[in-house]
Amino acid sequence: MTHDELAERIEALEGPCKETDAHIRRAILGKPNAWVEQSRFNGAWCVFDGTRDAKGRWRLANDGGSKPFTASLDAAMALVPEGWDYTIRKRHVELRHPVQRAFDTGATGATPALALCAAALRARNT
Repeated sequence: MTHDELAERIEALEGPCKETDAHIRRAILGKPNAWVEQSRFNGAWCVFDGTRDAKGRWRLANDGGSKPFTASLDAAMALVPEGWDYTIRKRHVELRHPVQRAFDTGATGATPALALCAAALRARNT
């Protein structure tokens, strides 16, 4: 799933989504062969890195914790590329590259956190 496809999926959400949080972690931190799957043990959405440990089990990707990007504005702010400026207006977010204004991007979501996640993913795609 590309960053733009994931951003469109986020914009369509009505609220926070743990599965989408896992897809964001995979898109930002995962290896090219990583995938998202729901654990059959505890139901958590996990990012697997495509390698096996010594016991032959698939390893979880090192995702730096399970940040609730779609639920928390603070967590979503961590997705904004370094140096980019952002403006949040209710459910619409605009991101601007500080030097090259041609890279401006924006998104709308059901919540400010969702809008910021979508805009940040689009900015990372430039």
